[in-house]
Amino acid sequence: INEEFLDKTKETTDFIQNTNSGIETDLKIFATEAEKEDISKSVKKFESDLMSKLSRSNEKIDELKTELEKAYKELHIDTLTKAFNRKALNDDLEKIIRAGKSKKLNVNLVEIDLDFFKEINDKYGHLVGDFILIKFVLIVKSLIRESDKIYRYGGDEFFIIFNRIDIDKSVEIMEKIRKKIEVTKFKYKDK
Repeated sequence: INEEFLDKTKETTDFIQNTNSGIETDLKIFATEAEKEDISKSVKKFESDLMSKLSRSNEKIDELKTELEKAYKELHIDTLTKAFNRKALNDDLEKIIRAGKSKKLNVNLVEIDLDFFKEINDKYGHLVGDFILIKFVLIVKSLIRESDKIYRYGGDEFFIIFNRIDIDKSVEIMEKIRKKIEVTKFKYKDK
């Protein structure tokens, strides 16, 4: 969560508070005017003003919800690879364990460590290493089901959660991933 998001949240909450204060003021004015004027005219004006303020308030709430969703995603996504991050892994495992206590569900957790990755960074530099990590995640995502998730745990360590799938199918998918990585040429600026 960054400063821009916090500013946006404060701006939205201030707007909603001001809108609510305005509605309270309008109610008091309405009560006073209703005593003086024709009640139906006052009611229509008050209703129109109130609906306008509520509409603006709801727009701000929708903007804030969108910002919250964006912040939540950023909190759970590895910025480099766009895989889920360690926090997301911990949160998802906790949810799966809670949900699985009362049910018998097949869940497989696979750890992946990229062999000799340090040598790539040392020989070609960290930009090439980053390129490899990004491509690796894209390959994995293309071979796992949409309901399965890949997480970057740190450096060149990844986890995949295969949810509601038996171990034989998980092994089969992992073998496809291993073979695809084995035959893939990772080319970066003629290297």
